[in-house]
Amino acid sequence: RTELQWDLWKRVLKNECPMPVEHCIGNHDVWGWDKKKSKTTGREDQWGKQSALDNFGLDRRYRSFDKAGWHFIVLDSIHPHDELTYIGKLDDEQFDWLAGDLKKTDRGTPTVIVSHIPILTVALVEFSDVFARQPERRQGATHVDAKRIVDLFKQHPNVKLCLSGHLHLTERIDYSGVTYICSGAVSGNWWRGDHHHTDEGYTVIDLYNDGTFDNQYVAYGWTPRE
Repeated sequence: RTELQWDLWKRVLKNECPMPVEHCIGNHDVWGWDKKKSKTTGREDQWGKQSALDNFGLDRRYRSFDKAGWHFIVLDSIHPHDELTYIGKLDDEQFDWLAGDLKKTDRGTPTVIVSHIPILTVALVEFSDVFARQPERRQGATHVDAKRIVDLFKQHPNVKLCLSGHLHLTERIDYSGVTYICSGAVSGNWWRGDHHHTDEGYTVIDLYNDGTFDNQYVAYGWTPRE
């Protein structure tokens, strides 16, 4: 079933989307981490993130590139956890790479950071009742290592924008010179309509040569399934 869905997604993307696409690994792209539910051993060829890397055509789970005068850094914020399956954070190897990448990037080049799980968020207020009962679940909803990432960004004023998804909600936070935008989801409330007053949709961001940007949320407008 999973292979069928991957094939369908890749075929539609190829036939219907002429624009270049850059992928960021999310929690639903990881196969088999919950061994009890997945009935995997961990020894399968595409176990973990390998399946996503293969289907996305990626050599590594995090990377950076330059385009149209901006520097883009795509992170892998899905970190394995024995009890919770995953939490939001960067492993030490990736954090060191991020610090090195920012250090060698020209300080005059505006930079965008992309992570599936939000680095900073206030939208979790919508789930406060859930976290009151299960406080450990908060670790999978936002980065548990946000402070050291924010401290790193303070050393690099060319970091202008952080983009994320994961929560299926829209928000914008301006903090310490960086704007954090959570971009909603086309699936809305997992194909059951809007999610906490966030319509099914996607975010469009215009990046300008002077390091500024505009963003808007576009409602997709489909009929929820019964």
